[in-house]
Order: sequence, then C-alpha cells, then structure tokens
Amino acid sequence: SAALLAAFDRIDDRNSTGAPQVIVCDTRVGRGVPLLEQREKNHFMRTEEHEWAICREQLIAGYEEDGR
Repeated sequence: SAALLAAFDRIDDRNSTGAPQVIVCDTRVGRGVPLLEQREKNHFMRTEEHEWAICREQLIAGYEEDGR
C-alpha cells in the first residue's frame, strides 16, 4: 500500500543516527481469503492440499472485485 511505502521512506529519511526504528501494522492473517480469515488459530493452521486452489480463487476474486 502507498501508506506503508511512505512510512518506510519516512523512517529511512529520519534514521541518520542509526537508531532502531519500527513500523507497527494492524494486520489480519489470511486477509482477502475467507477460507483462511475465518479459521480459529489461523497463525498455526495447516492448509490441506485441495484448499490451496480454493484460497487462490478467493484471493483472485477479491482483487477483481476491487478493480485491481
């Protein structure tokens, strides 16, 4: 996203001292793939072989809906 790229640029511009910097992002695991978003404990989930095609289709459909 443009906001994230801009944040990286700002950190790079301000980091002349070499001090540690951080960007905190509010993210959602599986964003754009309902099959993965709705799973409990999705940080540690296993995805079955047949589910990869479903995930891919859901991700593509989301991008097409957004006009990307």
